[in-house]
Amino acid sequence: MTDQPAPATNHRTPATISTTPRTQSSSPTSLPVSLSTSASSSLATVTPEKNDGTYDASSVIDLTLDAPAPTPKTTTIPTVDEEEPTPPPPLSSFLPFTPPPLPLSLQVPDTAAPAPPLSIPISMPAPPPVLTVTTVDSSANPSVPRPTTPPATGLYPACAPQSVTGPRRDSRGSMIEDAIIPESSYDLMLIRRDAKVLVKAATLEKLMDRLTYDKAPDTELTTAFLMTYRSITTPQDVMRKLIQRFNLEPGPGEIWTEEFETKLKIIKLRVFNVMKHWVEKHWHNDFENPDGSQTDEQRELCRSLEDFVDTSLTDELPQLATTINRLILRDHKNIVGTFSNPPPPTIAPKTVNFDDFDLVEVARQISLIEWGIFKKIEGKECLNQIWDKVEGGSPNIQAMIQRFNQTSNWVASKIVLCNNLKQRAAYLNKFIKLAQRCFEVNNFNATMALIAGLQNSAVFRLKKTWEKALQKEADRALWEQMIGNLSSKQSYKGYRALLHSVSPPCVPYLGVYLTDLTFIQDGNPDWITVDVPSTQTTSPSTSGNTSPPPTTTATATATATATATTIKLINFEKRRKAAAVIAEIAQYQQIGYNYSVEETIRSHLLTCATNLVSDNLLYKYSLQCEPRDE
Repeated sequence: MTDQPAPATNHRTPATISTTPRTQSSSPTSLPVSLSTSASSSLATVTPEKNDGTYDASSVIDLTLDAPAPTPKTTTIPTVDEEEPTPPPPLSSFLPFTPPPLPLSLQVPDTAAPAPPLSIPISMPAPPPVLTVTTVDSSANPSVPRPTTPPATGLYPACAPQSVTGPRRDSRGSMIEDAIIPESSYDLMLIRRDAKVLVKAATLEKLMDRLTYDKAPDTELTTAFLMTYRSITTPQDVMRKLIQRFNLEPGPGEIWTEEFETKLKIIKLRVFNVMKHWVEKHWHNDFENPDGSQTDEQRELCRSLEDFVDTSLTDELPQLATTINRLILRDHKNIVGTFSNPPPPTIAPKTVNFDDFDLVEVARQISLIEWGIFKKIEGKECLNQIWDKVEGGSPNIQAMIQRFNQTSNWVASKIVLCNNLKQRAAYLNKFIKLAQRCFEVNNFNATMALIAGLQNSAVFRLKKTWEKALQKEADRALWEQMIGNLSSKQSYKGYRALLHSVSPPCVPYLGVYLTDLTFIQDGNPDWITVDVPSTQTTSPSTSGNTSPPPTTTATATATATATATTIKLINFEKRRKAAAVIAEIAQYQQIGYNYSVEETIRSHLLTCATNLVSDNLLYKYSLQCEPRDE
């Protein structure tokens, strides 16, 4: 039965609880997230850790909502020079709508084939599929400068390239192997990387244990898990397992000792930390829709949370229960940041004709439109290529893709539908300068869309138009610089370095992220199959397996044989890679543009985006403008 949105209902009375919303930091969201502490004596026996992993009896979890948020770190996706460039496909390949073709023909290999198996001790994911590029013959239009890749700027580290989308490599291109540490078991595979112990693969039960591990906290694991758990289980299952972990009882052969009681107190704190992070950072993903409505699934999840807080958490840790209550009761509407300076005055056009529009104001209005879509993208839309496989599964990503295609089609149509050579060249020149204006305000998605329209085959072939448009050396240099800065060579290495060097507000080119997520999804198995001998040794041999288990909650499945048992572990390394991409998207959603709406230009931009011309018709008009040479 399909969940129907319904108005959210709040079952609590906020009479005695402050509901003042926490002031949201404008700094970007990133991995990891730290939890602040404050002095208290009431919970001296249940204390969080110091930086060295020990416990300090003088500090406990901060129960206030007004503490300043920790300074986040910027997540980057390092790359390195490779012999064969692997540019991602354009945004058009992610939407059923077919936009005008670009001068690059991308041939994507079949991604339906299962990923290669993993093996121990070198248990790294298979490399992502390779995209082959067929470039446009420069002799077809020698007057158009060829795209060039800018030299390395030094902003990008040379080691560990493709640490998100593929195997990590050193500066010489050699694969960096992750060693399985001895603490691993048949249902938990741990690796050591950069002096950190990370979960590579595990059963869902073991993942929940590590989320609430009593010996050491792992905020990176918590953040990555809550961003990606929907690819392996459901919100209700996560809530149920957290509650079970909170109410932990001694296992077989264990007795209730003082040591176990201390361990249980720490586990309870860990459960609280996970739930606090879940409610605070993912309320609109799991508990409520952005408009305040709720589905039946979301209402059930809220009831489970409230029942747990009102009973177990209140009985055991009443102060922490108050903290969760305050988070539940706060205003969950998206808080719009305020600017210290007023927006610049709008530049109103004299007429409603595009020829009279000031390009600075056009770039501002394009940025406001695209930012309004980009800021709504949620993490769950980025999982399992849902934007390409499920209709309506990623409404904001699909809207962003559609906007990209509309912009590029508008550019090509405006040029080829003009019969006058001088006016046609003027339009081409104007769109180059508009792309530069968008580039200057860090709207790289719009810049890419405008370039895509200019490199449409119907426009690219217009030799006389290009020659006239780039008569001035300054215009030619501007075009060369722009296509160089955003070159797709070496997996957009130059663009990635540029993106990580700018300050928000910014609208990044979404196509790069979608390609990274596609490579992660198709180039890494979902499951790692482990053959456990009858003695259950702790050094299992593994092999990759992309077929899902028969259960829907991704728990380990076992098949008994004469000599061994086979189980499937969740490949959490794959989810960690996806979480890094989602975190980078999120960090650019924190600060918007300080511009005012100019109704005339905005209305024109939205209207022209609906008047699309087919690719075949564009080429037909192009031939009328400049017939083929006899």
